[in-house]
Amino acid sequence: MASRYPRRRTDHRWWTGLAVFLGLVFVALVIQGLTVHKIGFGPLSIEFGERAKSGGTNGGDLNGSAPADLPFDQAKTVTGSWKTTRGKVTLEVVQVEQQDGWVRVTARVRNGAGNAVNLPLFGNFVASDDTDSGYGPRIAGLDTGWTPDVPAGQTLRGVIILDKQVPPSAKALTVSFTHVLGFGAPSGGITVSGVPVPR
Repeated sequence: MASRYPRRRTDHRWWTGLAVFLGLVFVALVIQGLTVHKIGFGPLSIEFGERAKSGGTNGGDLNGSAPADLPFDQAKTVTGSWKTTRGKVTLEVVQVEQQDGWVRVTARVRNGAGNAVNLPLFGNFVASDDTDSGYGPRIAGLDTGWTPDVPAGQTLRGVIILDKQVPPSAKALTVSFTHVLGFGAPSGGITVSGVPVPR
């Protein structure tokens, strides 16, 4: 005798939605890992590559070193303080070196927020000069001289070498991070303008 109630069909939409969500989380973790050599946040994070070799830091400035293939041994140098604050995050350029058109920028990021913030270089750092030339970060192996993670209440200090030579007519730079990542980070990016190019 047939039942008066129709048999419930198995609903696969729930499982499909879960699979799509987990796939998106996986892709986001892969992108984070490729960008900053770290997966996860806070105590639930794994570091690998150059980040794992170098180890962590406890307080104070987190100092990066420049790639060895550009020594800047005869560079013209200008020092000072050019900075911008957005929310509780401050980006400050403290030194610019120029040799044969290659430019190395030393900058500090002060994190006054209650959580760590992240300023990755790749796909996030851009610079321009007053001749409308654009630049990205120069990559020499995995050691860029820049540590992207800034713990709460700490200051990161690192160096960024521009990926192209700056023309002799360029007198000033604008440096930007398109995004500041992390809980409590200011929306959008952070930019410092009017940074002189030493001649």
